[in-house]
Amino acid sequence: MYLLFFVSFMPYATGIVSSHFMNHTAQLFYGLIVIVSTVANWFLHKVIDKPNIDQKELLEATAQYRKLLIPDLIIKGVGLILSLIVYPPIMMYSVLIAAFYHFTS
Repeated sequence: MYLLFFVSFMPYATGIVSSHFMNHTAQLFYGLIVIVSTVANWFLHKVIDKPNIDQKELLEATAQYRKLLIPDLIIKGVGLILSLIVYPPIMMYSVLIAAFYHFTS
């Protein structure tokens, strides 16, 4: 439920960022939505494990996916901090880098 709630802000956040690409506040809002959605996704996969204790393949798959999300969160977190300090569009670039990381892993 939390994942759906935070992901529902994504079109609004993307619209704000597309209109105000060089704005620190717009990039902060977008970055927070992306990071909170990723954290909610991590917890969703953690919750899936509890009722499926006997499903070894599922447990291995969700554990492997959660391991992929940790570097993803680090990339996005660093991008959020750098977008506030250095250059606002770094947040958008960090999301692209994180997506590239997922596709290559």
